[in-house]
Amino acid sequence: IFAATLPITLSILAATAFGFGFLFFCVAIVILISIGTLIFVTAAGTLVSVFGLIFGVSQMLNSMPVGLYECGVAIMIGAFALAIGILVYNFAVRFMPIVAKWLIKLVHFVIRKYRELYVNLKKECIGL
Repeated sequence: IFAATLPITLSILAATAFGFGFLFFCVAIVILISIGTLIFVTAAGTLVSVFGLIFGVSQMLNSMPVGLYECGVAIMIGAFALAIGILVYNFAVRFMPIVAKWLIKLVHFVIRKYRELYVNLKKECIGL
């Protein structure tokens, strides 16, 4: 009976292993993309904010109201980049490992259910 059910069980195990491997790969890719996005947002926000501050200070030497406006916009851009960076960081470093832990728990649950599947499959093969 073990030899008769081996092709069925091996194909189910291989499909499940491939599926869970793909899911873990997707989680890793999402983490890497999130970290890349964090680096890009931080660099771009800092760059734009610093250039805005430099431009605002240079404008304050010519006319005060315009320079204050530019400095305020630069500070708002920096704050927005900081907020987006914090959100992306929390997603990549705090939320996605929780998703990976739940995925591991799902793998353990499915592996435990394979035992029941194999016993039921053996019963069906004995009945044939």
